[in-house]
Amino acid sequence: MGDIPFFSIIIPTYNRANFIRKTIESVLNQTFTDFELIIIDDGSTDNTKEVITSIKDNRIRYYKKKNEERGIARNFGVKKSKGKYINFVDSDDILYNNHLQTAFDIIQNHNFPIFNLDYDVKNTKGENINYNKTNKLPHVLNKKLLKGNIISINALIIIRKIFNEFSFYEDRLFIGGEDWLLWLKISSKYDIYFINEKTSAFYIHENRSVLNFNETSFKYRTQILVNELYKDDLFIKKYGKRAIKNIHAHMLSYTSLHAVLAKQKKLAVKYLIKAILKNPKEIFTKRFVSILFKLF
Repeated sequence: MGDIPFFSIIIPTYNRANFIRKTIESVLNQTFTDFELIIIDDGSTDNTKEVITSIKDNRIRYYKKKNEERGIARNFGVKKSKGKYINFVDSDDILYNNHLQTAFDIIQNHNFPIFNLDYDVKNTKGENINYNKTNKLPHVLNKKLLKGNIISINALIIIRKIFNEFSFYEDRLFIGGEDWLLWLKISSKYDIYFINEKTSAFYIHENRSVLNFNETSFKYRTQILVNELYKDDLFIKKYGKRAIKNIHAHMLSYTSLHAVLAKQKKLAVKYLIKAILKNPKEIFTKRFVSILFKLF
């Protein structure tokens, strides 16, 4: 590896000592070796530091900072990195050993500035979950992104220069929406390509932050996401304000789904009605059917 590696792998982590070794090893086992691994310990209180520092590899750089949540940790990692292309990896997921080689070949052949590789969704037993239908995604994801966050951050490869223009929204209370907001903003200027080749795995488990329901948090996430898009002239110029209204409806139905999963049916009905009033086409979505099934 030279002074400037081709890839920077950035892993933000918080209290994932029981899983992060597996994540790190999946990075170090890549067949393509011109990369650096930046690990941002976002104020862990378990033995995360001991696990990480016990792994000896000169490509690893470890930083510990106070807890400020993933968006800030990821931006911090970018500032500490040097690679031409950046890949964020969550500390409870893994990369297959062909991940970086596949990405490198795509860059050499197509010179895409940002693209999303396909990925598996697994349960804690390592079994594939069949609802991941990414093989049906279009070659350019921009318009599909308006209907929801279909990108797995582990599978996204992005050229460094884009981070001179965009970054993750830095608000520790804006949890779970910081990546989708960034992809939406980027999509107003760049095409985000999809490559139908699986090179990583996203794990579903009970401690995953996106599976936790807190009404105040969901309301705040929705408010920030919508407000930030309304302030983005480039986004409005490309997609129009109607797209933001539909995204707002999507977030309301997303809140409804999580409420019904948390057995809070009255809240689920409340947010489902709000979603339909915002965009009546929500009744034609699979999510609407799923919510009704769980309600009745």
